[in-house]
Amino acid sequence: MLNRPFPTAKIIHIVRDPRDVAVSSMGHNHRAGFREAVHPGATQNRQVIEKAVESWLEAVAAVDDFAQAQPELVLELRLRDLHADPIGESRKLFSFLGAATDEVVLEQIAAATSFESLAGRPPGVEDLSSFLRKGVVGDWEQRLDEDAAGYIAENCGAWMERTQLAA
Repeated sequence: MLNRPFPTAKIIHIVRDPRDVAVSSMGHNHRAGFREAVHPGATQNRQVIEKAVESWLEAVAAVDDFAQAQPELVLELRLRDLHADPIGESRKLFSFLGAATDEVVLEQIAAATSFESLAGRPPGVEDLSSFLRKGVVGDWEQRLDEDAAGYIAENCGAWMERTQLAA
């Protein structure tokens, strides 16, 4: 859809582990007043997870379809890699965009976009009332019960492997 009005626009696809997407969705639903959304096994929780899986699958499939047709216009980054190496991943992004990769600028971007800078607290300190809930990659391991993690793996597993998210 974006390619029609902007045929030379480059697409940056940041892929997040769908299990963490589900946990984030649970937190956002809780923040919106659906308190049961964060309790494993709750009906509301299952509905949130199913919707998160559906949305994640639609997004990765749409970008993949476009990338198959226009690979030179798509850069795929993984959120976990951005957390682990913000400067290195930003360098890849700048290179893809044809922008200068000045180390000082990359360091400033990493500092300004860190969870601590944006949320005002260190990663791992949870605030269920905040849009920026916790800032931790892999929080699904603490939050999802076996049934929910299995549901996500069953439905997203092939795409997780394809996008190098499978664990």
